[in-house]
Amino acid sequence: MTAYGDMGSQQGIRALENGVAIGGKFRFYTGSGTPLATFSATEVGDLYMDYTNGILYIASATGTGSWTAYAGLSSMASGAKIGGTSLFTKSGSPAGVTPAVRIGDICIDYTNGVIYMATATGTGNWVAIYTPSTSGAEASVADGGTITHGFASAPTTVLISGSVAGEMVAVTAIGATDFTVAIKTNLGAAGTTQTIYWKAIP
Repeated sequence: MTAYGDMGSQQGIRALENGVAIGGKFRFYTGSGTPLATFSATEVGDLYMDYTNGILYIASATGTGSWTAYAGLSSMASGAKIGGTSLFTKSGSPAGVTPAVRIGDICIDYTNGVIYMATATGTGNWVAIYTPSTSGAEASVADGGTITHGFASAPTTVLISGSVAGEMVAVTAIGATDFTVAIKTNLGAAGTTQTIYWKAIP
């Protein structure tokens, strides 16, 4: 369970540290599955995100029974007041675009899960406080094979390593849904089909 708290709160948004204070007077939790009847809110306005599907829940009372689900960050009303803090959602960075109402306001880029906090009011003072990543171990990848990265748009960086000693692996293309891997021997021929260990960062 992960939380962003006073706003009081791992791969992807799951890597947030549960219970870390951000600003305002509520906590931001993440977990796998719904919080209904299983997870207790400590403040009115606490947030919980199911990182398996992006559904966001807001607590209207303390305890386990008062979570209201939004259909995902992209459909949440951007700028909603939660515990006195404004929570914005948008596609892309808020820098220079979205005006913060007060210090501690939060903006989530719902295309990649990056979370920004306002260090001052206005549009020019957003600081990325959390950048998610996805990673995995993809079995049976051949030279020229592709791996799905799990982001809604192309990440900026993909790091990979192979599992066969003496062979070279590299990312040759990054797309909106997957990335392409080259596997070569030291003579430049196609290498062995193998497990590729990877990490993608937006």
